[in-house]
Amino acid sequence: MNVFTKISVTCTSNVVIVGGLWIPFNINCFMVNIYAPQDLVGKQHLWSYLLALMRSNRGNYVFFGDFNVVREVGERFGSVFCSTSAQYFNNFIEDVGLIDVPMVGKWFTRVDVIGAKHSKLDRLLVSDAVYDCFDHLQVFVLDRKWSDHCPILIHSTMVNFGPSPFKFFNSWLSLEGFEDVVKGVVADFVSDPSWSKFQPFFGVSFDRRSPRFKYLDLMVASSKVGFTAEEIKNAFWDCGVDHAPGPDGFTFRFLIYFWEILADDVIAFVQLYIKDYRLISLIGLQFKIIAKSLTNRLAPVLHDIIGLEESVFLKSRQILDSPLMVNELVMLFKKKKKKLMMFNVDFEKAYDSVS
Repeated sequence: MNVFTKISVTCTSNVVIVGGLWIPFNINCFMVNIYAPQDLVGKQHLWSYLLALMRSNRGNYVFFGDFNVVREVGERFGSVFCSTSAQYFNNFIEDVGLIDVPMVGKWFTRVDVIGAKHSKLDRLLVSDAVYDCFDHLQVFVLDRKWSDHCPILIHSTMVNFGPSPFKFFNSWLSLEGFEDVVKGVVADFVSDPSWSKFQPFFGVSFDRRSPRFKYLDLMVASSKVGFTAEEIKNAFWDCGVDHAPGPDGFTFRFLIYFWEILADDVIAFVQLYIKDYRLISLIGLQFKIIAKSLTNRLAPVLHDIIGLEESVFLKSRQILDSPLMVNELVMLFKKKKKKLMMFNVDFEKAYDSVS
C-alpha cells in the first residue's frame, strides 16, 4: 500500500529530510529524521539550520529521532541537566511552532548499560496541520532490546471509553456572548424539582434505601424553622468557587456568577428537599448547599456542646494545640524534676468501622 510519495531527499551528517505527499491525508510534508550532535555548539548549529530550512521551505513537518537533549530537568535522571541546551531546544520548538506529541508507556527513552542514567532524548515533533489530521495522536515508548534507546511507535487510534462527561470551565465566563447563551437557556428551561427525574440515574426509590442509610429526619432540626434565602445564599458563598464539580459538571463559580437568575431555583430546591436530605458523600452541588446551611446553623452552638479538650473541627481551635500543650507540660515537669505519667488514648472513630 502506497502511503507516501517521495519528491525530494536532503541528507546531512545529522538529518535526513524526505519531502513528499502523505497520501492518506493528502498533505505535502517533510519527514525529518534527526540524530543531533552531543556538544552544545553542534546542537545550536543544527537548530539554526532547521530553522532556516523551515522558513525557506514553508510546509508541514514531522521531526523524529534522537535529539540528544531534554526539555526540562524532569526528563533526565542520574546525569547533569544543561539548562542552556534545553533553552536553545525549547526556543527552536517555540519559534517554528512545533507540537511535542505526548508519550505513553515509559517516561525515559534512553537508559545506559548499568541502568543508572535515564533520559528522554527521543521524541516526535509535528506541525499544527499534521497534528490536526489525527483524532488522538500519541507516541508509545516500546521496550528496548539491542540498543540503549527505546523505539518509539506513532499511534493514532483512540480508545472509546464512552461519552465524555460534561465539565464546565471557569474560563468560559470570560467569553464574549457566553452570558447571553446561559440566560437564554435558563429562560427556556422548565423547572421540575421532583425526585422522579433523579430516580432513573440511581435505579432505586428514595423511600426504600438500605438500612445502612437510615432516614435522617431533619424536620425537628431545621424544617420547622426552615432556611431563609439569606442563609442559603451565605451557605452558597461559604462553599468556595473552585471545588470539585458535581455529576453535572458545574462548579460553584458558575452558579455564583449567575446567582441573580438561578437564585429562585436554588432556594426552592433547598427548601423542598431538606426533609429528604441524607448524609452521603457522592452528592452534587445542590446537596452541598444543604450541608453547608446545616453547618452554619450549628456553628454558633458547637462551642457550648463540644468540650474545650476538643481542638479540631472548630473555628478558632487548632489541631496542633493539644500536642503543643503536651510538650509544654512535659518540659515543665522535666524542669521541676517531677515524675509524670501520661496516657495516649486512641478513640475509635466512625470512619474506622463504616464500610
